Amino acid sequence: MMTAESAEEGIPCRIMLVEHIGATNLFYVDLQGQRLVVTTDADFYLPPATNAVLHFNPAKVHFFAAEGGRNLTL
Repeated sequence: MMTAESAEEGIPCRIMLVEHIGATNLFYVDLQGQRLVVTTDADFYLPPATNAVLHFNPAKVHFFAAEGGRNLTL
C-alpha cells in the first residue's frame, strides 16, 4: 500500500512514473536510490514527482533478482 507523504509511519519514497494497466496502476518509485515497482488498484492514484510513504503487507511482497528478473523466494 502507498499513501500520501503525510502518513505518520512507513517508508518514504518518491514516485517517478505511473503506468495505468487495466484494473491496476504500476508505480515506479525511488527508495533511497533503489527502484521499486508498486502495484495498486486503478482507483488509487498519486502523480509522478510526488513524495509518498510505502506500507508493506509481507504476505504480498515479491522480490526479483536485479539480473535476469528471477523470482526470489522468501
